[in-house]
Amino acid sequence: MLKIEFICLVVSRRSLDRIYPGGSKQFINAWGPFNGRSSAYDDDLIKFGAMDTAVIDDLIRRLESLGLVGLSLESGNKEWKDFCVVEELMGLRARCDWISYDDSERSASFADGA
Repeated sequence: MLKIEFICLVVSRRSLDRIYPGGSKQFINAWGPFNGRSSAYDDDLIKFGAMDTAVIDDLIRRLESLGLVGLSLESGNKEWKDFCVVEELMGLRARCDWISYDDSERSASFADGA
């Protein structure tokens, strides 16, 4: 479970293990903390926090340049694939089947059965 503060970009470690050279462990070594930003991870997820959407947008572009997929259009609906954006007060910006967001705890965890 990862605490969500302000705006966070959360990456699935499974996606990184599939796409990133050296997997999620190498990604953590190379990227965390990214430019001094708040970051944390557990067995399933890696989170980057920011107070500015421009920082998150930059992270999105960088992750997509690595081959990770952010928002996808599934059956006419936006859905997060390899990473997602979670806001402390608003929760998920779009559907994400692999994240469980707890409003009362303001935390994200890997969804059961994902």
